[in-house]
Amino acid sequence: MGYNVAGFFSSAGFTVNALRMVFLAQDLLTSRDTLIDILAHEASHVSQGYWSDSVKQEVKAYRTGAMVMEELKARGESSQGDEEGWLQIDDVTAKEKVRERGELAPVYRVIPCNQLYGLADKVEMFRQVAFVVRDFLRPR
Repeated sequence: MGYNVAGFFSSAGFTVNALRMVFLAQDLLTSRDTLIDILAHEASHVSQGYWSDSVKQEVKAYRTGAMVMEELKARGESSQGDEEGWLQIDDVTAKEKVRERGELAPVYRVIPCNQLYGLADKVEMFRQVAFVVRDFLRPR
């Protein structure tokens, strides 16, 4: 299954939590609303302060992006709001929605549901990085 490199890296950002760094695809710079949504999502990861990802963390990040877009829409500064319904769905449905995004980013299929802490969080970060690198290098 390999990453859809063109789709993933041209329409997304990602955070290296351990370094508190956010990377954004160059294509995001052409759409103000998409850029703001992704920045809010990735800033949520940085503010959570964990080294590894979890489904729970992803749900919070997607909801953060949706809240920012809803606020801009309410002020008339954007036509885009919570287009994907992150603010209206329950936690179970939101977690399923994150797993479904594994089609584009397979690491969403293997990250733990709940956040790990301490040494387990750091070990999980290395496991996730290894998964992404292995998947990225796998022949498609």
